Order: sequence, then C-alpha cells, then structure tokens
Amino acid sequence: MEHEFRMKRGHRLLLVALMVVVAACVVYFVALALRLLDSATLLDLPRDSVQVLYGAFFLYAIPVLFLVLYVLSLITLRLTYNEEGLELRSLFRRFRASWAEVRHAFVINRNLHVATRQGSFKLPLGMFRGDAESLRPFIPGERWLEGEAARRLRLRKLLPYLLGCILLALLLLIFLQRYLNSLLKAM
Repeated sequence: MEHEFRMKRGHRLLLVALMVVVAACVVYFVALALRLLDSATLLDLPRDSVQVLYGAFFLYAIPVLFLVLYVLSLITLRLTYNEEGLELRSLFRRFRASWAEVRHAFVINRNLHVATRQGSFKLPLGMFRGDAESLRPFIPGERWLEGEAARRLRLRKLLPYLLGCILLALLLLIFLQRYLNSLLKAM
C-alpha cells in the first residue's frame, strides 16, 4: 500500500492566491520603476538618482523572486512511501531511497525531519495531508528518534547556522558603525 504526504488543497489555493498578489505587486512596481526611470531621463535628473532607483528596484525584486520560488517548491512538494522505500518529489529535487538508506527520522514541532544518505528534508505536517505515525513502522527502531535525542540532533544541526548569523550580525554592526563614523567626520 502506498502512502503520501501532500499539501492540503486549501493551503495550496491560499499559496497560489498569495503568489498572484505578489506577482501583481511586482508587475506594478516594475511599471512604476520603468515610469520613474523614463521620467528621470526626461527631467534630466542626476545619474545618481537613477542608480538609486535601479538599486531600490533590485533590492525589492530579488527577495520577491526567492519568495515565489519557495512557495512554488512548497506547492509541488510530495513525499510518497511504501514497503520498498520513499520518494520525494519537488520542483527542484527528486530522489528515491530505500528504508535501509534512512539515517534518522523524527517529528518535532509538527515538522517531520528525515535524513537519508542522499540528503535530508523537512515537511511541515500542519500543511500536509498525511500522518507521521504511518511512516514509523517502516523505519527501524534505532533510527526513529524521539524526545531528547531528536532535540539534540536538531540543535547540533542548527548551531552552525545560528553562529553564522550571529557573526554576520556582528560584522554588519561593525560596518554600520564605521560608515556612520565616516559620515560624522565628513560633516
């Protein structure tokens, strides 16, 4: 018998509606930026202001593009499993693994985490149709983590990212302080 985790229909429709609204906003801002750039050349504005408009446009458009790609990957995500193994299909990824290749799996904060030799993935169970307990009989007992063991493993995986974010924030603060000091000295 084949089981699957797939996004609930209501959540898929909500995300598609959100993407349509975001796309409409992007089209509006692109038209606005093009109109401003056109009027900047007609009004003979300085080149610096035109570059600021370009910069503002790209600072807005790039995160929106990543948001749209993330939503598309969530909508197309599907995990199918049976007695032989599991298959994960997404917009960007597709792999199959047998149950012997599963290194560990656990549920924490309504998220199913599964790691295989090919990679790992996380499914938000609140948005997906399916039950994590139906997956449990296929995974050997020592590879299904619960409680403290799952929390330790998750913390061990998240700690490098957390330290990297803290280091990046400190570097940004140092840069901002030097920039503000240079502005104050120029006055």
